[in-house]
Amino acid sequence: MAEEPRRGRSRKRARRGKGRAGPGAEPLAQAVQILEALNALGDTLAARRGLDAREAASMDSVVVPLVLRFGVAGRNATLGEDGARLVAHLTREIEERIQARSAFVEGRVYCFFCGCSDCAHARPPDPLDTFCGYSALGKPQWQSFPNFCIALGERRVDAIYGDPPEIIAVLQEAQDLDADRLPGFGRNRLAFNVLGQVVAGLVPDNFNPARPSNSRVAWTIQVLETRSGNGSARLRLNMIGLSMWNLLEAAAEAGRREAPERLRRTIASTRRRVEALGRRIASAERRGESFDLEEAVRPILSRLRTEVERDLRESSYRTQHARVRHRSVSRPTGNAIRDARSVTLDRLLFDSARSTIVVLGPRGRTHVFTREGRHVTSMQLNPGELERKLHRGRWQPLEPSAAQAFVDTVRTLGRSGEEGEGGPSA
Repeated sequence: MAEEPRRGRSRKRARRGKGRAGPGAEPLAQAVQILEALNALGDTLAARRGLDAREAASMDSVVVPLVLRFGVAGRNATLGEDGARLVAHLTREIEERIQARSAFVEGRVYCFFCGCSDCAHARPPDPLDTFCGYSALGKPQWQSFPNFCIALGERRVDAIYGDPPEIIAVLQEAQDLDADRLPGFGRNRLAFNVLGQVVAGLVPDNFNPARPSNSRVAWTIQVLETRSGNGSARLRLNMIGLSMWNLLEAAAEAGRREAPERLRRTIASTRRRVEALGRRIASAERRGESFDLEEAVRPILSRLRTEVERDLRESSYRTQHARVRHRSVSRPTGNAIRDARSVTLDRLLFDSARSTIVVLGPRGRTHVFTREGRHVTSMQLNPGELERKLHRGRWQPLEPSAAQAFVDTVRTLGRSGEEGEGGPSA
């Protein structure tokens, strides 16, 4: 019991000694002050890279190597060298964390040559192009999908130009994408690591309203690993050519059994498998076990290739079938001009996604026109579908002046015979 007061006084001395790192200070106080100084050094180096306090605080922690030398003589002789090594190590760790945070941008790949994901090299120069690997200097390389298939020895490449054209999906593994890159330009650094990809093409770009309806694209789906320094790995799914937003928008317009919704489910399930793999990696690393990540990703990509090709082939068939139905009398196409000429202004809507005009005819008949009065397509709306489109803001009331101008245009075309009953579709 007599020892209790002394322990209490010792703790008080430790608290009073905190902040003083002289030879007589308590070891804990010395250690705390050293750590505070190291953290301050890290903040200084982060600030010199343009990070504010909030951005620096959001980065992964850094483990630094420290060399302790006993005896004043030996210590003083190497303090400058040891300090320089420490600053260099911290600077390198901070750079890698900054790179990892900025490396992933949806729809792009990281350019090690420019050190960013927003340069011209980071995105495909043409919708038909896909990522095919890095150059020796770390610059992303792009290749048209047909040439990409030929380079991989894909025997079905001729089917792309068939009548109707066939959609194929090709799997490419990590070793084929990163064989040429030099160590000085990002090789063996994990800020952005493509573990493999599935490329499908050429995909009718029905999912992207910003492009013409007859355009085609190469759709690239990648599994990526991003990691910085000693930070934990992060696995991601990246899509180039078609975005998840394109799929979501198209799926909202389509039925549950149609291609956009099936593809949306395929991508969602693949993303869940990738995230589950990421958790397995983290668990293995905590146990100090090795993990062959590329081998683990391979079955995920193989399954993705099969599912995407199946869904897109069915989509291609349904697209051809839809063209046949579009010409048939069972669709409301034949009433398009008649309904447009007799429509009241409050039954005209504007499609904000495609910049077209929607004519609401009787008994659920709905027709889509360009502003110039050219008939695009006709459809029969299901119960509740109009309300859903209006609620989401996809269709909006057309301004009265624009509505009157459209009606005048359609009536003029009808009288002059430039647009016949059930006229040409775009």
